[in-house]
Amino acid sequence: MNSILGLVGESFGYTVLDKVGIVFAASLVPILDTAIIATLTPLVMATLLHDPLLAWKVPSYIIYSLFLGVAFSLIQGRLEKLGPRHILIPVLFLSSGVFLLSSPELGIKIAGISLTGFGLFLLAISFLPVFTQVRIPPQTLGAIMLLVAPPALVIIDLTLYSTLFVDVFSGTMLELVKTTIYLMIIDSAGPLILYGIVWLALDLETVLSSVKGKINYKRQAFGLALLLIIVAPIALVGGFYMLSPERKVHECIKNFLPGDWSIHEMRMSYVWSPLGVSGTVFITYPTQHIYEDSYWYQAGINLYLIRSAKKIIDLKTGDCDLTLLQEIISLQFLAWLIMQGIRHFEPTVTLYKVGKYQASQTARMYLNLNSTMRTISDFGPRVELKLLCYVFVTNIEEYDLTGMIVLYGVEENFKYIESDLMNFVNNFNWTETYIL
Repeated sequence: MNSILGLVGESFGYTVLDKVGIVFAASLVPILDTAIIATLTPLVMATLLHDPLLAWKVPSYIIYSLFLGVAFSLIQGRLEKLGPRHILIPVLFLSSGVFLLSSPELGIKIAGISLTGFGLFLLAISFLPVFTQVRIPPQTLGAIMLLVAPPALVIIDLTLYSTLFVDVFSGTMLELVKTTIYLMIIDSAGPLILYGIVWLALDLETVLSSVKGKINYKRQAFGLALLLIIVAPIALVGGFYMLSPERKVHECIKNFLPGDWSIHEMRMSYVWSPLGVSGTVFITYPTQHIYEDSYWYQAGINLYLIRSAKKIIDLKTGDCDLTLLQEIISLQFLAWLIMQGIRHFEPTVTLYKVGKYQASQTARMYLNLNSTMRTISDFGPRVELKLLCYVFVTNIEEYDLTGMIVLYGVEENFKYIESDLMNFVNNFNWTETYIL
């Protein structure tokens, strides 16, 4: 069920909405079961969307679920008093705090110091009851943990992302991702608010008290099996729906390009997530891409399928979000370099708008932008390069997606391959598979 909600979020460009089940599980089932659900949620999403990078959410989801599971146990009286057997509670605060201390950002370090200090304080009152007179009521500690869980999840996610790719807390990047950060916080706290409303509306406290110790586990297992039978096909169909346009476009590219061109597909859900967009990129290039004496050295064509809750371009007015497009392209090239084992180098992209462009053969309308990019060679000796890029962006109404074609080559060689690259734009059809 969490995975289905995640697919719904993905369809709007945000990989969110998959935490509601974790919150309800934390209140209704044992802590271990909640942690298992939290672990499987991003793994199932990664499988359904063919995006292994989503598995990086597992650590933050586990911490989130443990915070919630322990918090509800304290509030509901399942953990009545603190002591050595409650070592998990201070360990959660300490591990979260130490993790955040590894961030280069001062604000996150301060949050890490706070969590670490509180964890040490809980250790003290757990192991030194004789010398420490301070006591925290279980319900109060549970409430504190409920408040800590949502921001801890968001900060750990963003810290992991900043470690893997690019620091989202710096410069113009922070301005670009602010909306996504707000949405992530709301998405993490929202299920708690929803649970509180359901708790009051259905008087769950009375229901849980009346069935305590009287649950028919055979009937429960049978009901869960039936639920899985119902939910699993929905998740599979949702995953197929999400990936269907990618499969069709892949076939279009495969049938259009000459046989000596390579096609590499990259799911970008995790890489683009701070931008509030998701999607897929097809990296294509000829065999001469790796030969320094060829005009096609480091040249190629990348095709982007982008899902976004934001409006990226307006073909009627010619308006576009230049900053967002720059980051979409920059992060894609960065992720590609990381896949080739190249780290500690961030490609820089400068975009400027040219105008509208209509493909001569397909009559599809594009917004045309030109670009220069500072990057590094992905094959052979690692040398810095200046690439010249032509960018064409369109709305693919048939798939309800934004499509983008990026033509690129080394600046001094670009004029020799320009006509071949433009031939692709003029003849390529996003929705029909045929051989030109």
